[in-house]
Amino acid sequence: HTLNCPTLSFIAEHSMLRQKFCDAATDALRLKRLEANGYKTAALELVEHADKSIDGIGIQVNTFDKIYFSTENSAMAEFRKVTGVPNITSHYHDVKEPIAKIVFGDADEKKILALQDLLFSHPLAPIFDFIRSERTLYEILPKGVNKGSVLPKLCAHLGIDPRRSIAIGDYNNDIAMLKSAGVGVAVANACREAKEAANYHTVSNEEHAIARIINDIENNILNI
Repeated sequence: HTLNCPTLSFIAEHSMLRQKFCDAATDALRLKRLEANGYKTAALELVEHADKSIDGIGIQVNTFDKIYFSTENSAMAEFRKVTGVPNITSHYHDVKEPIAKIVFGDADEKKILALQDLLFSHPLAPIFDFIRSERTLYEILPKGVNKGSVLPKLCAHLGIDPRRSIAIGDYNNDIAMLKSAGVGVAVANACREAKEAANYHTVSNEEHAIARIINDIENNILNI
């Protein structure tokens, strides 16, 4: 896909904001490190409960710098294959850093649904958010931490009108962001819930969805 001059100007203009974005991300990271220390003990209690209750469930611990694989299964192996992250192993109780989030994984739909029921029924559930981020993945996050809550803050920091923001997503963990953006775009291979939350649908992520969206903006098919 070839970009025309207005698009190149748009990209050049917004690349000047890159340093601001990095500064904002660094500040947010420092804050989340402090907050995460308070969540770690409670999160590990949930992890241990799930580990003991659901046989073979895959477990990974995400810190702010690394991903540790605590329990292996086919879903965790597929995650590494797709993302290219290294296979760093550690029992969840041995992870010393503050925890950003916990990711469970399993190819068995029944186990994912059982995990969801188990987590929501736990006494500590109210202080966390739970979200399914892929068909085989399920996450534990600190309450209120999601893509949708971050987008308005990022726009404010960069001086961008949130009504002129575009968010593109494909799964449940993108829904809050799709609703928060000025225009929420779901790719063709998105889950049903993400498509319902979006204002606009485009081609799949394997068909150059970003290029198609830029093209649609240039040709006034998509207005922001």
